[in-house]
Amino acid sequence: MKSELRSDFAFFESLRVRYAEVDAQGIVFNAHYLTYCDVAITEYFRARTGKSYESMVAAHGIDFHVTQSLLNYRAPARFDDLLDIGVRGSYRGARIFWDLAMFRGEDLLCSGQLAYVTVDATGGGVRRLPAALADSLGLVAAAQRESE
Repeated sequence: MKSELRSDFAFFESLRVRYAEVDAQGIVFNAHYLTYCDVAITEYFRARTGKSYESMVAAHGIDFHVTQSLLNYRAPARFDDLLDIGVRGSYRGARIFWDLAMFRGEDLLCSGQLAYVTVDATGGGVRRLPAALADSLGLVAAAQRESE
């Protein structure tokens, strides 16, 4: 991820930290950040395609498996914080690379990247991401993004 500014993201999903997500110190337990990423990406799919994730999978016959996750924790999120999670993506072949950043106001709390592989929804074998779906998701080719 080259930059971690709010202005680097066109899409945000907002969520409020629930009490059940914090540890004894009142800080969001680290594993919940991956859940927050998943929620944001799912809502990104919905916003871009106008369909639920399940409908999108059925329409295209593909699904996605997470192959890698990397999170960089900068500052703690706490109970009742309102988080804005920025999402942007790129792709190459059968892989999607999601850049994510979590903000409380203007403060960057956490950033990272998830990598997905595109698979056949029925057989599970790796499949190239259809160009039409990449376009509807607003994904840029990974080589193109690296030159930005």
